[in-house]
Amino acid sequence: MMAGTRAPSGELPCAAEPSGFAARAAAPLRAALAQAWRLGMRIDRALTRRRALPRPVISVGNISLGGTGKTPFVIYLARRLAADGLRPAVLTRGYRSGGGRCDEPREIADALPGVRVLVGRDRHRAAAAALAEPEPPGIFILDDGFQHWALGRDVDLVLIDASRPLETGKVVPAGTLREDVRALGRAHAVVVTRADLVPASVLSRVTGYVRARFPSLAVACAGEAVRAYTDLAGAPCARPACPVLAACGIGNPDAFVARAAREGLVVAAEAALGDHHRWQAADAAAIERRAAETGAGTVLTTAKDATKIDPRWTRMPWVVMAIETRILDGEAALWSLIRARTGAARA
Repeated sequence: MMAGTRAPSGELPCAAEPSGFAARAAAPLRAALAQAWRLGMRIDRALTRRRALPRPVISVGNISLGGTGKTPFVIYLARRLAADGLRPAVLTRGYRSGGGRCDEPREIADALPGVRVLVGRDRHRAAAAALAEPEPPGIFILDDGFQHWALGRDVDLVLIDASRPLETGKVVPAGTLREDVRALGRAHAVVVTRADLVPASVLSRVTGYVRARFPSLAVACAGEAVRAYTDLAGAPCARPACPVLAACGIGNPDAFVARAAREGLVVAAEAALGDHHRWQAADAAAIERRAAETGAGTVLTTAKDATKIDPRWTRMPWVVMAIETRILDGEAALWSLIRARTGAARA
């Protein structure tokens, strides 16, 4: 996006496509596979029976492949609902990164003591079981729910990452979108995340496009702030004063590095692993060797990665930069929509 073409409001804000020979040669095949993906999504949606719950459901999702800051936003949403006394529970499939460990549900649970995080492929069954308990949830947050057709919802919130909002605007494998942009018409609101990491002109193009193309949607802008610095065991620690090596296995590693720089940390080197990476002792050792080679005295990582890194694997200091979502614009309208559609104002 940052290197992409300028787009007036009403036009799709996306990055320039690769122009090399290999990219051009593969374009027809990618386009055909993207068409097959679209057809598969339509068939899946048409054949899936949607079941409702007797409690309100708020879905938080994407139209891209991930890395939009969804987990911090789910935590923000659950914390706000809990403060209102609504007894939220989070429904998530739980992506297993190896060894049976689910990183995002663990991160959510660690950040929200007292809020139930229900993990299971069948989200309706997980919710029904929780509703049969003596103190059932009063409202559910459906994590990564925009394409989860099987569960009814009262509110559909879709996140768009301002630092790479719609990439090339094409569906996988031709691009990085799960669905065509017109799918935003199913949503009730769009939250543009990481709005504080881009120039005002870029943010204006993204919000302008959404408002022009989908005038019925509520639009909010969100940033992130550091909630705490901790060690790998979760104990509070000081903000790193020495240069750091930024190591992560998340959907948008560039945003993590940009956040560290924005916080005034000196990033000597980066190590971007795959999203939901299965950490092993060898990974930690290799990263520490690179840190030593680049003059970094500390390894900086994310709360998501920290759920999978055993402190016994480390020899040098590792610091977790835990972040939280903060709504920068449109918060009142967003919560007015949520309360109106869920009846939360009655609580």
